[in-house]
Amino acid sequence: EKTRQAVREGDLAGRSDGFRAELAALERQWAALSPLVFAYEQGLEADEGILNTSLDENRRRLEIIYRLPRNKDVVVREFEVGDHGAAAVAVYIEGLVDGAKLDRFVLEPLMTVRGRVYAEDMVERLIKTVIPNGQVSRATDFKSLQEGVNVGDTAVIIDGIGEAIIIETKGWEH
Repeated sequence: EKTRQAVREGDLAGRSDGFRAELAALERQWAALSPLVFAYEQGLEADEGILNTSLDENRRRLEIIYRLPRNKDVVVREFEVGDHGAAAVAVYIEGLVDGAKLDRFVLEPLMTVRGRVYAEDMVERLIKTVIPNGQVSRATDFKSLQEGVNVGDTAVIIDGIGEAIIIETKGWEH
């Protein structure tokens, strides 16, 4: 608690940015955990929950939603963001996405980004400076993620971030 107060008050000189980012990630994780536990206890469908900061937990939820690995159409592709190697997944439906768009506007820019990946509002930074596609949105819940993926968009989930980046990658007439 003392560390949290010191970080909020800015009393930790050179290390405060790192502490603030860690604190924010922990607070997002805590906020994500409470509704998730409640949803499981209430027996709600998987798509009713919010995204977690844990990539592993999000993968488990995706397996329930899309009935993986039995469902062979949905792809959950693992990759690393940037030269620091932040773990991430791209979620899309094979046959609905344009493979060239996926490679050019999603995977290549994210895998080759340089510099510090985890920063204040990393998702906004990636949307504005890294992803060259004009049709990009953010999702904090599985329902929004599904709505994008089910029409041919690609959802990118990065470990430690409680939201997804939804990028237009449709490969069919829309």
